[in-house]
Amino acid sequence: MKKFVLSLVMSLVVGLTFSMPMSTAYASGTDKDFSITAKAGCLMNYHTGEIAWEQNGQAKLPIASMTKIMTLNLIFDQIEDCKLSYEDDVVVSDRAESMGGSQVFLEANGVYKVKDLIKAIAVCSANDASTAMAEKIGGSVEGFVSMMNQKAVELGMVNTNFANPTGLPHENGYSTAIDVAKMTRELLTNSEYFNYSKIWLDEIVHNGGRVSEISNTNKLLRRNIGVDGGKTGFTSEAKHCISATSKKGNMRLIAVIVGGVDSKTRFDECEGILNYGYGAYVSEPIVKKDTALEEVGKVSRGCTKEVVGVAEKDYFSFVKRGDIPTEIVEIIYNDKLKAPIAVGDIIGVINVYKDGAVIDEINILAKDAVEKKGFFDFF
Repeated sequence: MKKFVLSLVMSLVVGLTFSMPMSTAYASGTDKDFSITAKAGCLMNYHTGEIAWEQNGQAKLPIASMTKIMTLNLIFDQIEDCKLSYEDDVVVSDRAESMGGSQVFLEANGVYKVKDLIKAIAVCSANDASTAMAEKIGGSVEGFVSMMNQKAVELGMVNTNFANPTGLPHENGYSTAIDVAKMTRELLTNSEYFNYSKIWLDEIVHNGGRVSEISNTNKLLRRNIGVDGGKTGFTSEAKHCISATSKKGNMRLIAVIVGGVDSKTRFDECEGILNYGYGAYVSEPIVKKDTALEEVGKVSRGCTKEVVGVAEKDYFSFVKRGDIPTEIVEIIYNDKLKAPIAVGDIIGVINVYKDGAVIDEINILAKDAVEKKGFFDFF
């Protein structure tokens, strides 16, 4: 493998060790000049997964309907894996119809499209729709809950246990502000999610033409702070909760509130966390998607001896204003590149290091095609 190392700081980091990619880092811990009245909260940078601020971020607490963030994750996973489609029919069980709390009043034995049940979950936090989808995917609510907890392990949510797909009170159901941010970050990787999360008013049409009007529970969508997704929650046990995401320029942030004192304060403090993030931090692209790398890969048996690489995605450095980024970018081309090479073929990897650990891996794609030499080309 041919390596090129680009340091983003004046001094080199010595003794880099290879670690699992996409590990979650902690940027600054708790800032003493910023606090909330809720039981817990945190601020995460979406692009890197870094926790920029937290207050009791690892405290195990009930999270109410923010549980449905994981429910939605599993639904989108099934669609991505082609095990489910938006147009599939879902037959509602008696158990799903009987769910209390937030609901869209689904009819037992009624048939609904997956896309409509996703809308009911994402927009108005419908417990009946969540239960119907859990039974569709997991075979039973219990089977689906097992899938939820397995997904939590995969995402590194070490202080979480799910007991149902709705977030209704259960003694074995709990999570943390930081774990909620982790599963929110995963949800945001599904671009289709934003087609639902930004809906303000809509309706669910039942069999026979009956209509349930729905409105979004995330009131931050109506404030001018760039919020375009998230999930609220409330039970008397969990109090007022929210996980919200906002994007401004190059920066996308995730803010979480667990155990807010009331609904208004929950939204105000979540907005305050986001504003704190935009004021205290900067996000600049270090690796730019589709931009030709200065270094090139060496090709054998090709009409040209070199191939230009481009990054498959962006990488944004996330640092406090005035601080110097500490990332080191290592460009590695495959050392046995052979023609033919097509545009978009993976020809190497970019490793991004921070504090001696790999925090991101980005594929290098071929910018141009390289044709294989023909018989006469050798002469």
